[in-house]
Amino acid sequence: MRLYLYEHCPYCIRVVMGARMKGWPLDLVHVPYDDAETPRRLIGRKMLPILQDGAEVMSESLDILRKLDEMGGERLFRQPPRPQVVDWITAWKSTIYGLVLPRAADPRYPEFQTPAARAAFVAAKEARHGPMAALRLQTGRLVDDLQQGFETLAPILPDGDGPFLDDILLFPMLRTLAVVSEPCIAPKIQVYCERVMQRTGLDWPKAV
Repeated sequence: MRLYLYEHCPYCIRVVMGARMKGWPLDLVHVPYDDAETPRRLIGRKMLPILQDGAEVMSESLDILRKLDEMGGERLFRQPPRPQVVDWITAWKSTIYGLVLPRAADPRYPEFQTPAARAAFVAAKEARHGPMAALRLQTGRLVDDLQQGFETLAPILPDGDGPFLDDILLFPMLRTLAVVSEPCIAPKIQVYCERVMQRTGLDWPKAV
């Protein structure tokens, strides 16, 4: 099975996590961000992740996870995520994206190794969200806000040891904050992330 992905994309990381929890090997293909032809050839539009299993091609992270879960072995993702975890993500997603968006086009990620790939990301996002420089000016406020968000997350954190959809939804969102150099991840949240990474073999992307 082949997974086309962006490393910075939390929806792509959901699939990587699920496959590793299930023990299914994936051939990971990191698509350069300025390569629109590959996803369009596969599914007709520029969107990842895409799973290719022989002649079958599918997108949408949770649909792919469902397929992986049903391929054999113990079902791991049948239980729905806890509402409080879903509610936290919904409440704080815009704050996280506000911090991540002007920093995401970073060469620590395979899809942003070239200036053209980084420029394609910036152009696409500025067309929707305005200048990246203006978004960076909000950093201090957003970091302070997120610390309050972490205070509400700490009591409802998953334990990080079970293969649950709570982790599949939450950890990839937190991992996107790797590009934020300002003090950001609260210590208890970092411990949770480390437990998930130990279980899945994922890393915390480092600057190059």
